[in-house]
Amino acid sequence: MKTKFLTHRLFTLLLLATIALISCSKDNDRDNPSAEVVPKDLLDYYVVFETDAQRCYVLYFAEDNGKITAYIDGLGVHRGFEVTLLTDETLRFEYNEGVFFNFNFDKNNGGVALTGYATSGTDVSITHAQSDKTANAPVFYNDPENNVMKIFSYTKTVTHCSQTDKTEFIYFVYNNGPGWQYDGSCGPSDFLGYYFVGDRIAWKGNDETVFGAIINDWKGSKKPTMVLESFINEMQPGRVHTAFQF
Repeated sequence: MKTKFLTHRLFTLLLLATIALISCSKDNDRDNPSAEVVPKDLLDYYVVFETDAQRCYVLYFAEDNGKITAYIDGLGVHRGFEVTLLTDETLRFEYNEGVFFNFNFDKNNGGVALTGYATSGTDVSITHAQSDKTANAPVFYNDPENNVMKIFSYTKTVTHCSQTDKTEFIYFVYNNGPGWQYDGSCGPSDFLGYYFVGDRIAWKGNDETVFGAIINDWKGSKKPTMVLESFINEMQPGRVHTAFQF
């Protein structure tokens, strides 16, 4: 009987110790800042997203004098605000007064991953969003040392210039500065200037008529993909286009 009593007591003590360790571990995860995403963790990442209003954007982060700012850029859009904290690992970006884009992040395999997204204060919804490291962003541009033209293309749903061809090409070159050209059924445009957004994760035309963000494996594409929209008629405005490297 004594042996059975000791065995039962030992089992009970081991069970209580295990429960205590699990509880302690959970408390440590909550109390340990390194276990949660903080604003500084987001500096190396960016997010490309699109909405059901046929708009596309890029979310990125920058640090200046210890202050971390989140930016959203898109066609005709440039907004930013200082990020001092994340609530439950969620960034709430006030896009317009009372209108928020919400992004949930989590630490995964030593990095940061986007785990969810939503809007509030608006009927517009985010239909797709993906994050990646800024260092992984595909090179879509040309530089003076390696001036090899980069070409992307996408398919429109409308035609122009009485032609049936719906393929639009975008060329990137370097000619005394960054240059780009669109070429479709109406023939090639002149070469136009553009500038980079963020750490070369996106771009805008100098005349603010086009915006594109670059990311790998957009919606499972398995290739460098440019998500873009434009005010230019031949490029089919009012629609988000997905262009692949040619």
